[in-house]
Amino acid sequence: MLTILQIRSSRLVDEHEVRSPIEPAAPTLNGILASHARFGGDRPAFLAGDELRTWREIDAEIEAVAQALERRGVGKGATVAMLAPNSFAAIAIMFGTARSGAAIVPLSPLLQPEVLTRLVADAGAKLFFIGAPYQSLGEKVEGFADGARISVGFSDADKATPLEAFVAGPVEPKARDYDPQNPYCIIYSSGTTGVPKGIVHTDFTRMQMALLLGIEFNMDSTAITILATPPFTNGTWMTMIPTMATGGSCVLMPSFTPEGFLEAVERHRGTHVFLVPTQIRAILESPEIDRRDISSLRRVISAGAALPMALRERFVARAGPCLMELYGVTEGVGTTIKPLETLRKPGSVGLPAFGTELKIVADDGREVPNGEVGEIVGRTSAVMRGYHNRPEADRDATWWAPDGLPYLRTGDMGRLDADGYLYIVDRKKDMILSGGLNVYPSDIESIVQGHSAVRDASVVGLPHEKWGEVPVAFVVARKDSALDPDALLAWCNERLSKHQRLHRIVVVEGDLPRNALGKVLKNELRARLETSAAPVGGPR
Repeated sequence: MLTILQIRSSRLVDEHEVRSPIEPAAPTLNGILASHARFGGDRPAFLAGDELRTWREIDAEIEAVAQALERRGVGKGATVAMLAPNSFAAIAIMFGTARSGAAIVPLSPLLQPEVLTRLVADAGAKLFFIGAPYQSLGEKVEGFADGARISVGFSDADKATPLEAFVAGPVEPKARDYDPQNPYCIIYSSGTTGVPKGIVHTDFTRMQMALLLGIEFNMDSTAITILATPPFTNGTWMTMIPTMATGGSCVLMPSFTPEGFLEAVERHRGTHVFLVPTQIRAILESPEIDRRDISSLRRVISAGAALPMALRERFVARAGPCLMELYGVTEGVGTTIKPLETLRKPGSVGLPAFGTELKIVADDGREVPNGEVGEIVGRTSAVMRGYHNRPEADRDATWWAPDGLPYLRTGDMGRLDADGYLYIVDRKKDMILSGGLNVYPSDIESIVQGHSAVRDASVVGLPHEKWGEVPVAFVVARKDSALDPDALLAWCNERLSKHQRLHRIVVVEGDLPRNALGKVLKNELRARLETSAAPVGGPR
């Protein structure tokens, strides 16, 4: 007679004998790029001006960088910094680094050398690739030994080893034990509210981003995506990665000009692009806008900052119903609103992106019903692995749902309407507390920007002896417009609630300070107030 153990053992053997030897395998970004090179490798992958790289050619360059890094002992657990514009070399460096098992750290040339020095130290980068336009800036970044700075597209071997010399050597077919959970890239936050944090994404989360946003953006192998923003911004990856995953083509713009963008769309029949509102404004103001054929555009994704309604309407009138707005954070949570929905839901940033769950929570941690304002939290398979070397920041960024599931805190305030559409209220840290009431700068900014003489505006809080804080608006006048600050102040306050009324108007010459994604650097505006005035009293 069989014992229970024997019965169980025999069942296990039977199940093992009939089980299929085929195991499901999740796609990796590294694997997909190699697959494009092997199957249909002569298709165009990247274009820049008159030059082109097929999938086979760019894969060979990626592999050459990977093996050159491995010869230097760079692989799993290592980080590599890069300061470079969009270029074939930058693509080879970014994805060659990831193929070696190391993480790429693309850096912003808009930062000061001392800030860049802190970031590369935080990332622990041992090698530093520097693009020719940023050679002098890169040389001021400290913390790299001799020979650790590699020039990109630069021929002066006395200053750095040219990329061609760096990758020189045999490139042999190589199998790797590739872990999709390894850090793939570290993208530093904009630092608009404090010290930039390194946001770590793995191959898995980047692949999930490609799949989820590829669906949102209606991308396929016919996509021709214009990369009009630099590689250190997550917005660039947001359209580049889905295009690469689907086998489409990317057009590289080393630097953005509205005329260059319009020419690229017409020349390459561009279908997709990510733009920030300041770029959209510049395009509409370009004299080339009516001379170029941009009818090929299928999706123009605006993100990085709120898109004023007037700009949205002007762009749609010129380019047709191709404009969609995306709200999201580099950490990996976002929403989208499709072109035709913007007319039905003005002011909304849409519904959760495919595969994303969103909730609105109060300060005490409870979920609030639709219609109430709270912090936006979300979860998705594309969410970051965590902040680099910042476990306390990981804890602070986590909201635990009653069912035990972790959600990412975005730091943004918003509300959902009855249909579940999201409306952004403001950054939590930018909210003004005046007389015990919450004042959201975005509400005031929408009023100020409605004045015919105002081109741009941003509102911050000024310390006040009686009210705690009062709103102050920094405004940029339209060209050829006479802007009277006192008259504008009276005009705005007639239209604002009492607790929202502006205390002061500050006229800014030129433009408001913004980062590469068009977000206003409100910390710089607050610093201007701190240096120009002590805490004030008196009426609002």
